Amino acid sequence: MLRVPKRLPGVAIAGLALVAALLWLRDGKYSRFKHRNAEYHAAFAAACDSMLTQFSLATNKFSEFSAADPLVSRIVRDLHPARIKVSTNWVWILVDGSHSGDGLVVVWEPQNERQTNMWNLVIGTGEGKTEAVYVAKH
Repeated sequence: MLRVPKRLPGVAIAGLALVAALLWLRDGKYSRFKHRNAEYHAAFAAACDSMLTQFSLATNKFSEFSAADPLVSRIVRDLHPARIKVSTNWVWILVDGSHSGDGLVVVWEPQNERQTNMWNLVIGTGEGKTEAVYVAKH
């Protein structure tokens, strides 16, 4: 009969707990996007501007587009968005709306109604706080 040392089950449980903790704390989509460099955020904002121009709308409503649409820039497609909405003055991209804290929503929009010449690239997890990662004159 094979004897298992008494410490082995405890070590195995501690090892599994460590692996689970590392998986939980790994960088998510939000964190990876947030920590990209300014050049990446500028290129992403430019891709959003391109969508605003190419998907121009005659009304104040929005239209929804597929990431597979050839007019969607590669930098946006590389995020594998679930949904893309474009209006006359904003672009909204849902990458992952999961409630695990790993979600990512990206919005390119004017800073506010009075300062429409300053635009923000804003990110959020899909719930809770949002954060501007890039600001530019538009």
